[in-house]
Amino acid sequence: MSFYRAFLLILACLGLLSCRPREDKNLQEPETSKETRACNNDYLFSVQIKGKYGYINCAGNIVIAPQFEIGGQFREGLASVRVGDEWGFIDKTGKMVIAPRFRNVWEFSEGLAFAAEKGSPNWGVIDKTGKFVIEPKFENGIEFSEGLAYVDINLGGRHYINRKGETALVLSEGYYPGDNFHEGLAVVNKNNKFGFINKTGEVIIPPQYDGAGGFSDGLSVVDINGKAIYIDKTGKQVISQGYDNTFGFSEGLAAVEINGKWGFIDKTGRIVIHPQFKSVSLFRGGLAGATNLDGKGGYINKLGRYVWGPMSRD
Repeated sequence: MSFYRAFLLILACLGLLSCRPREDKNLQEPETSKETRACNNDYLFSVQIKGKYGYINCAGNIVIAPQFEIGGQFREGLASVRVGDEWGFIDKTGKMVIAPRFRNVWEFSEGLAFAAEKGSPNWGVIDKTGKFVIEPKFENGIEFSEGLAYVDINLGGRHYINRKGETALVLSEGYYPGDNFHEGLAVVNKNNKFGFINKTGEVIIPPQYDGAGGFSDGLSVVDINGKAIYIDKTGKQVISQGYDNTFGFSEGLAAVEINGKWGFIDKTGRIVIHPQFKSVSLFRGGLAGATNLDGKGGYINKLGRYVWGPMSRD
């Protein structure tokens, strides 16, 4: 089970279709408030059409024409895109604001993004002008969260750095980072068991799980004997029903896998989108990527209905 970063689901789609009705008549419908039904026009979503990536809004309308080899999701107003074999960043109008020149990048977080230049094995950190504000000197890095990011330093060891690139925290012997800090705690790994530390390095929940994800909405998903459950920040089990796989909460919902099918639950553990998909992503801006059992994908809203797709990549 993967917990360290919500995966990027990019799907090929050509038109709007409705999701088939739920088969479980006993399933409770989510609240039909404006918040539940609405999507967020501040978000754009990447789609692939005839081998090129572009962007749609939450209504399923194309707003940036497909033209990129790969298109990442928008974060903080910018999205990473690949042109040829180089990465740059566009804004929500499709304008290239950081010219493609990197061999690889991560998305922006807290105004900064990890990037690696072509021909260099090292990662550094750029600002939204594309300027390196922390020189490339790390073996890897993902993103900043709560002012810190964990990195591999060429000299060895696992460190958390601050926004100046200074070492802010070095983990105790035998401990390794499993994730960045979320809601004040970070996942750590010791002897292949996972627990949580605070920003001083103090162990808050001892390593005891087979896997763990960062906290969101006050809960973390952890793996016990191959089943995923949710705990609070004291380590208490809050949603104890074991799932085959799951993600953390995002916008009040979490994806869960039951008998090989993915659906979504709320924070009480109640199923609000019946398990019916082959794969899904987190909800962002009111939509989540979802691939049906025929392998066709698109984006669904919080009622489980497609607003874009499902269609094949071919």
